[in-house]
Amino acid sequence: MTEPVNINTATFLQLKSLKGIGEAKANAILRAREEKGTLTEDNIFDITEISSTLWASLLKDNLITFKAVKPSGEDLASTVALLRDKISSIEKDRSDMVVSFQLQADQLREKNLAILEQQRLQYEQERDEYLQKVKQELNHFREMVETKDKELDRYHEKTEKMQSQIEQQESLARIQKFSTIADRYKWTDEQRLFKLIELLRDRALKYYSNRVKSLQANYKLFCQKFNEKFGKKELPHILRRLLQDLRQENEENLRDFAERAQELAVDGYPDTPEKFAETLATDAFLRGCLDKRAALVAMDKNPESLDQAVQFVRSAAANQKVIMGGKKSEVKRVTFSDTEDVQEQEEEKFAVRVVEKDDDKKG
Repeated sequence: MTEPVNINTATFLQLKSLKGIGEAKANAILRAREEKGTLTEDNIFDITEISSTLWASLLKDNLITFKAVKPSGEDLASTVALLRDKISSIEKDRSDMVVSFQLQADQLREKNLAILEQQRLQYEQERDEYLQKVKQELNHFREMVETKDKELDRYHEKTEKMQSQIEQQESLARIQKFSTIADRYKWTDEQRLFKLIELLRDRALKYYSNRVKSLQANYKLFCQKFNEKFGKKELPHILRRLLQDLRQENEENLRDFAERAQELAVDGYPDTPEKFAETLATDAFLRGCLDKRAALVAMDKNPESLDQAVQFVRSAAANQKVIMGGKKSEVKRVTFSDTEDVQEQEEEKFAVRVVEKDDDKKG
């Protein structure tokens, strides 16, 4: 037989399940229970939502009661066992949740540690690469500075040498002009010496000031010593050797290099025809050019003069830059064990070239 439902302790679902009681009437019972506290057989009929006939039917069929039903001993033991099972199940679930949470926490910690380790390794790699790059840039910058310093030193040496040569040439030109004027006006040696001192500048004046008194007072002797000091040139065989080893400097343009080759050729071969000296200068210029490819192109065109060789090299270098994008040509340096024999062979070859050109013109 079904146990009657206690009106005072029944839940909404239990009330709703009673015969003739729906959701609205179950809510009415709950509201009345909150207002009155305890429902009895006397005050249940005050609930207007439920008819007295329905209450009478529920009471008659023993479906409801107003007092708590005391459970029997077996029911109590069964309830206690059920509660213990529920408590044990709850404890087990809690323990499983703790273990699961701990496992998830450990996995998350290991994952985070792995991420941190990967980030540390990546940071160290990027740091090492950056430091290596900075080190390479510093080394490259240091090499550039050292190279520039060497170039500046060579430039200063070359400038000082050129300045000295210019001063010597200017001093000699002044002396020559002075001698012409002195001869024209028939100055005495004393007058010549006095006016010569007024013309001296820089190194020439310093040279005069450092001479002994007897040399300073003797015009002819001073002019002789002055010409020996400032008018001397290298011997021809030395100039020929310099012409043989002539090379273009890194910052030297083609025109200056050509003039240097021509000066060495003219001074190194003073007793040869001008055309022969120009041929020597042309070949030395082409051999010593930094741009070997452009020089080879110009050499194949067989230039007839030094100016023409310069134009050929410039044109070839410009065409090469347009076609190849300014790619530097590879230069191979060749050394000779016996430079004297090589020099003689080169001179013979140059002489043959001059003779062939003369024959072509005559023909």
